[in-house]
Amino acid sequence: MRFQLILFMVLGFAIILAGAYIGESADMASSVSKQLRARVDGIDVSHWQGTIDWNQVYDAGYRFAFAKATESTTYVDDYFDTNMQNGHAAGLYMGAYHFARPNSPIQDDAIAEADHFVDTIMPYIREGYLVPALDLEENDEGLSWSELTDWANTFCSRVYERTGVRPVIYTSAYWASNLDPSITQWDLWIAHWTYDSSGEPDTGVWPTWAFWQYSDQGSVPGISGNVDLDVFNGDLQTLVDNYVIGSIQSTPPQPFYDRQAAYGYAYRWWDSRNPHYNDYSNSGGDCANFVSQCLIAGGLSLWQGYDGNGGGVYSDSNGTIPFCDYLHQHLVKYQDVKFAYVTSQNFSVPDWLDIGDVIIFGNASGDHWQHATIVVYRNGDEVGVAGHTTDCWNRSISTFFPSEFDRINYYHIEDGVKSIIQPFRVTASSLNVRVGPSTDYQIIGTIQDGEVYVAYDYYIDSQGRRWWHFFYDDRAAWCAAWYTENVTYPVFKVNVTTYLNVRTGPGVSYTDVGEVYHGMLFAKIGQEYNSTEGRTWYNFWWSSESRWCASEYTDFVPEIGIFFFVLALLLFHNVILTKKL
Repeated sequence: MRFQLILFMVLGFAIILAGAYIGESADMASSVSKQLRARVDGIDVSHWQGTIDWNQVYDAGYRFAFAKATESTTYVDDYFDTNMQNGHAAGLYMGAYHFARPNSPIQDDAIAEADHFVDTIMPYIREGYLVPALDLEENDEGLSWSELTDWANTFCSRVYERTGVRPVIYTSAYWASNLDPSITQWDLWIAHWTYDSSGEPDTGVWPTWAFWQYSDQGSVPGISGNVDLDVFNGDLQTLVDNYVIGSIQSTPPQPFYDRQAAYGYAYRWWDSRNPHYNDYSNSGGDCANFVSQCLIAGGLSLWQGYDGNGGGVYSDSNGTIPFCDYLHQHLVKYQDVKFAYVTSQNFSVPDWLDIGDVIIFGNASGDHWQHATIVVYRNGDEVGVAGHTTDCWNRSISTFFPSEFDRINYYHIEDGVKSIIQPFRVTASSLNVRVGPSTDYQIIGTIQDGEVYVAYDYYIDSQGRRWWHFFYDDRAAWCAAWYTENVTYPVFKVNVTTYLNVRTGPGVSYTDVGEVYHGMLFAKIGQEYNSTEGRTWYNFWWSSESRWCASEYTDFVPEIGIFFFVLALLLFHNVILTKKL
């Protein structure tokens, strides 16, 4: 009885832990429970089905449908608007698809077809409708698989650029096995006719599927003749959350920014220089360069520069913008900041100014942007800043203003979100790490085959290729996602007020080689308990080296998930009772 009591107490504790972790393990729990939930039935239609009684379709249990909208660069399906409007009115989630006719030149043709598609479907890119789809199954012009992949990526990128909604790709199992892996940045609607929706389709290079067309010979009330049958890979709520416009984010989120990390970086480096960056002290001052470094440590990327094309991000600046006027232009154009300025005639501090925000001092008449600083203290109108050139920490703005400068420019950076948390493994022998999502940007390092990092954001370039945004060392950086593969690894987040030392081994006696800052994400590839210190150390990849940090200054989300932990305890408990009986 005592053993049973102990087991039940442990089980109860595990259930409490499950509740505590439910927020952080939602994605993992979703992937586990998705296999256990009923799939949602749907159909796809075109003019071939003629007039449809959508109320009968709904009453028969179908909850979504894709309707053909366009083909090539001019054709519009005669029944498109009728199907979209009547299906929506009957209660189905309706989505539009485009039948592709890929041709050369690849980019021009793909954009032309995408523009025709978007121009037609815009009335249905709104709340309550499904995301659009690209039907990729014809190759009349004999393009290569690589060319077809480039065409599809360009088409989808154009749709995303114009609508803010990520389309899905419909294709066959054969095509899915031959297209290049870069195509997997778009979710899959797979055509694999097994005539049984209870199994799993062949998804080719895609690791999973969102929609599955499992039959071309369906019989559905309200439709004359055969119709394609589909299922969604999850329950109705998952469909709504991930593929219905209005429930998903239909515009790119504000880039992630951790102001505590910016504070920690400023604290570490205000009176010294980080060797990962150039020092511009002898080139007009290092102040904007230092503020740029703080923002990068906080998770931002300044790759767009002041003109959208990297202007002001120099080939030797390692991702920073070293000049104040260029930094100002970047912030107001590409970081969606709140901006205000005051002069000696109307001094005030905006209510929204916070630690981690930017202040640039200047003169009301003349150069408005002369000395950049990062906010490290705020209490009412009392504001303290840190900066280079003056090499100051928590210096009151009153010591700059109005004696040295008579204009203050305030910039509030929104906190933003991590759009994804995706561990990835490098599959190339050596992969360049860059300061922006393009081969045009400076290389700041390399990562090697087998190393694992964690992407928290991504960017789709003009060729439809995905770039991962991740923490490389004490810097956020970019790499080409098509030379990586998604993997499952435990992920930990740094949780410190200032900074956490990175060491060559699992103990304080090992060499300190650098720092990481609050909110940074890394994949735990191992751990070791140091009995002398009474402390566990996590092993992770940092700057393409196997490094260590103290686990007590991190938040760790178990990759296995509490669901499996509770299940294991239940099974273990059952085995023990069986043996005792």
